[in-house]
Amino acid sequence: MLERLGYSVALANDGKQALSAIKTASFDLIMMDVQMPEMDGLEATRHIREWEAGKTRIPIIALTAHAMDSHREECLAAGMDSFLAKPILLESLKLQIERLTEELGTLRKCHLVFIRLKRCLRG
Repeated sequence: MLERLGYSVALANDGKQALSAIKTASFDLIMMDVQMPEMDGLEATRHIREWEAGKTRIPIIALTAHAMDSHREECLAAGMDSFLAKPILLESLKLQIERLTEELGTLRKCHLVFIRLKRCLRG
């Protein structure tokens, strides 16, 4: 779906794959599922933030089935920049991407990485 909007998308199945991906390629934005096997999105985000110390910060959007304020705060405290509850409407996601990349001035190549985004987008 996001390819139709002009984004290049790479997929990672868990937090460990996400860490490997960002160390070997350049990404403008990460969309991170919070609940994953191996390493959850919160832990993966903390590792990403440690790794990128002194580097350009990559915005991370949390994708989660939980819409409570306490869960949102937990995601932000882990280092995520934004939060979307599933199911995700494509238009809402598009607006979040535009807002974050405009605020942080990071959208250079339109490269995104999806972390375990399965059946949570709605057109």
